[in-house]
Amino acid sequence: AGTRVVVDTDAPSGAVAALVNITTTSADDNGYITAETCGAMPNTIRAWSNGNLRPRRAVASAAIVQLDTQGRFCLYQSTAAHTIVDVQGFFSPGGTTATGYFYRLIDPLRTTDTRVRPFCRPDASCLSVGPIPAGMELRNTTSAPLGAVASVVNITVVDSSGAGYVTADACDNLVPGHQTRSMLNFENRDTIANFAVVPTAESNGEAVFCTYSPNGLHEIIDVQGFFAPYADGSLAFTPQTTTRVVDTRFCWTDPVTLVQRCGKRSAAGSVIRVQAPAGAKAVVVNLTTVDALAAGYVSAGSCADANLQNSHSNLNPVVGAAVANMAIVPVAADGTYCVFVSSSMNLIVDLLGSFSDDGQLQFAPVSPVRVHDSRQPG
Repeated sequence: AGTRVVVDTDAPSGAVAALVNITTTSADDNGYITAETCGAMPNTIRAWSNGNLRPRRAVASAAIVQLDTQGRFCLYQSTAAHTIVDVQGFFSPGGTTATGYFYRLIDPLRTTDTRVRPFCRPDASCLSVGPIPAGMELRNTTSAPLGAVASVVNITVVDSSGAGYVTADACDNLVPGHQTRSMLNFENRDTIANFAVVPTAESNGEAVFCTYSPNGLHEIIDVQGFFAPYADGSLAFTPQTTTRVVDTRFCWTDPVTLVQRCGKRSAAGSVIRVQAPAGAKAVVVNLTTVDALAAGYVSAGSCADANLQNSHSNLNPVVGAAVANMAIVPVAADGTYCVFVSSSMNLIVDLLGSFSDDGQLQFAPVSPVRVHDSRQPG
């Protein structure tokens, strides 16, 4: 508790940030993790977080972390726990617009929901409705444009059978059986979500990736965007020092009405409006729910999205626990984005960076690789 570890991501030359999945397990108590620079930091409570620890369970959290010149970042934990880091890709400064991969923004799209829709194996044999049988590889069609190299998704597990995990990758790279990396961890009968950027390949004219779990479960996949070669509308990433922009436990101001609200849970059905950085077409945020009065969901999107509360979800609150998830959120023309909460809760929004027309960094996905596991010697 109160310590941090150095994580070497084995980044390629020139990479200045990495997309990682951070898993905590065997925590002694409730707490949080913060990904930060390895430079000198005061030994105090951190001003932001990237995930929340819960006792006696594994919890996964995606994050974009800034790297030093040796490809490292540091991971602070507020309580004793094991930590695991899987890398999903790297951000580097671009040369010409003909090189590297850029973000393509779309309105969030639910492409898989095994509770109500048919689902298929990689060989295209399909079942009419879930749950997905234990050990079955699931083929996901993502509606990505031609040339897309990765899909940006939110993966939600519902009604899981036992404790387990989900791994996502290009179908050719994902072989059923024990996995050495994961995107999501769950307990029996959980409803839980996590963000991921998954390598995508073309198959029979469609862009697809696959998921695998050793457990039976229902799976929901909401596609938020794609990484692909440069084209009109492509966006690049600008990182920033993570900043807490909303915390409804304290005071915050609606950027449009300028009404200040202080120390009060958001009511069920509320929409919290947030100001984005100037020029941003999408923001990267870490969403955290605290003190939820009931189960439900959180949806983040453009404030111009009239169907915000019905089209997708980013996060599922848990009564009695803090729950976090990262999201890439479209920004409306007026420079704001909105977060809908289906049940009464406190909401925290930490801003990690933004995508814009003149962003600095392009992305290179990798087949997920485990670079740190404190359960292992060395």
